[in-house]
Formats: sequence, structure tokens, C-alpha cells
Amino acid sequence: MRVHALVIGRFQPLHLGHIHALKYVMRQCSYMIIGIGSSQYSWTWRNPFSASERMEMLVRALRAEGVELGRVALVPIPDSTPDQPDWARIVLERCPKFDVVYSNDDWTRRELEAVGIVVKPIPFYRREVYSATRIRALMASGDNSWVKLVPKAVMEFMMEINGASRVREIWLREQRDAKGKLRLR
Repeated sequence: MRVHALVIGRFQPLHLGHIHALKYVMRQCSYMIIGIGSSQYSWTWRNPFSASERMEMLVRALRAEGVELGRVALVPIPDSTPDQPDWARIVLERCPKFDVVYSNDDWTRRELEAVGIVVKPIPFYRREVYSATRIRALMASGDNSWVKLVPKAVMEFMMEINGASRVREIWLREQRDAKGKLRLR
């Protein structure tokens, strides 16, 4: 089997559902490219962690899961911009050659299939439980139950970088900013 597969995610933060998906893709291919989506963003509610922090989460978690890291490449993939509106082209330019993309995101599927790329779905794993949005909300509220939803290696990394505190700080800042904007109207 000489299949090179691409998986793109934001991993904000990496959680056990992501790990389940990545291990599924690893069983389907000989080499996996993990695209770190929205790589140009950090310190926002949707994207609190930098691309390099997300790469660190992935390396630590995959290593702890026993994944052979020589079969994995990590590639930052920025979102399209007015200067570079063709996101599929960004993906093709940034990534090593791949044969197939695994994604459940409708927009990603449409963009890549439009340029002839084969896109296959990934079986969901307890999606109602494992959601990065939900995990960020738990972090923002000070609810430490988020630690059960991420790999131990990610939890440890979050502690090192004060990740939960950062998410709460970002949430509070964005709430203040939103209230200020409402008053200006």
C-alpha cells in the first residue's frame, strides 16, 4: 500500500475524536500528511493556539499513541485571503504529493473535489462529546472536565502553556469587545 493521504484540521485543541480520526486514516495509508488549517491565526476564540503549538500537540499525542512519526508530515495550511483566494491551490502548493484527502467538512470537500482531488469521509467518533468548540467553552468557563476529552499529552502541554487560562482570557476579551461594539451602535 503506497497511498499518501492528507487530513486537514484546525485542532483547536487536539482532542480524542481527532486522534480516533487520525488513527483511522493511518490504517488506510502508508503516509499521512496532517494539514494544520487556519495556520495564520492564533489568540482568537476559534483559533486560540498557534500553528506551532498545534504541531507540538500533534507530535506529542501521536508519539504517545505509538504512531510511527516517520510516516507523518505536518504542514501549516493558511486560509484563503483576498490576495490568494484559491484555497485548493494553497493546499496543493504547501503539501507533499498526496493521493487522497480525508475530510468530513463540506466546504473542504467542495473546494478540493472541484480541482479533481478525491475526498473520502472519516467515520465520526462520539462527535457530540468530542468537539473542540465544546472543549474551548469548558476551558473558558473554568470547567476542568475538558481534560478527559483530550489526550494526556495534550492536557500536559495545555498545562505547560496555560492553555485553558489563555482560552478564558480570549473569551473574556472578545465578550468585552462585543459589548463595546454593541454600545457604539
